[in-house]
Formats: sequence, structure tokens, C-alpha cells
Amino acid sequence: DADVELTRPGDVDAARFCDVMDAMLEVIAALGFAFELAKADVSKNVRRIRDVIQEQARGEARASLFDAIARDREAGGRVWVPALWLRRFGGFVVGLLGELTRDASLDLGTCGARSYERALKPYHGFVLRGVFAAALAMPPSRAQFIAVAGSEEEMRACVAKFEPVMDALGGFLTAEGLNDPTPV
Repeated sequence: DADVELTRPGDVDAARFCDVMDAMLEVIAALGFAFELAKADVSKNVRRIRDVIQEQARGEARASLFDAIARDREAGGRVWVPALWLRRFGGFVVGLLGELTRDASLDLGTCGARSYERALKPYHGFVLRGVFAAALAMPPSRAQFIAVAGSEEEMRACVAKFEPVMDALGGFLTAEGLNDPTPV
């Protein structure tokens, strides 16, 4: 919301970020059984951030995601790691939805592969690249995916709202020296 004042330019409300990432779990589920491992990983990372937010709450009505990460890091924590991977996977989902809405002639597998190339592949080692290649090789039909994920209009709205959040988080992590490019 525009009325929420956060302490850093482009900052993100931590609870709202976690809520949106939880909503992305539905999109991930719409990709089919092959993405269950990714869904579990996203869910675990959201839980880790929520736990840190709750520990730091101190009666605050709204918590800044960037401040929560910075405070956790100052205390020797590593919640920036789940935030980094949520940013990357969120970038994959936003990219996938963007691809689907830009070209109605493309199948889900092609859109997923294009988004994966940009958002996740640079950070995945050989094994994870193979896992994603296999998962993207057997996607549901475009119509089945849209029936679960939402209409093209809803997907466009999601991209418009969440792409700037992913960019802001990516910028913050880079500025803090936390955007580790090492593949896993």
C-alpha cells in the first residue's frame, strides 16, 4: 500500500512480501507435480523470513523486509539467503507470467524455459539445471495452467505489481553485497 512508510527507498513490507510469495505457491502448483520440490523450497524460505519477522516484531505494525534482513545479518543470521532465493524464484514466476501474456502462441514449456534461462539458470549447477529441464519438459497445457493461475489479465496485473518488488529486492541485495552469484 502507498500509505505504508518504510525506511528505505523502494523498500518492501515484509509480511506482504511473504503473502505474495505464498500466493505464488499456487502458480508453482499449477506447473504440475514436477515442481513439488520447488514449491516446498519456496514455502520453507517464506517460513524462515516470517520467523525472523516475528522474532523482530517488537510491537511494530509493519516490518520492512530490508530492515529485517539487515537486522538479522547484524545479529549473525542468514535470512538474506532465503530472501535471495525467493527473489530469484519470484523472478522466474513473474518472467513466466510475462512470457505467457506477451505471446499467446507460445506453449507453457517454451515460456517456462525462457524465464528459467534469465531468472534461475545462472545460479543453478549441473544437477539443478537437469532437474528444471526435466520439470519444464512436461508442463501442463497452457489452458490448464491459466485455469489454475488466473486469466491473462490477472497475470499481467501480477507482473505489473510484483516485478518492481523483485527489482527492488534484487537492488537491495546487490547494494548490500548479498547477491551471491555462486551456482548451487
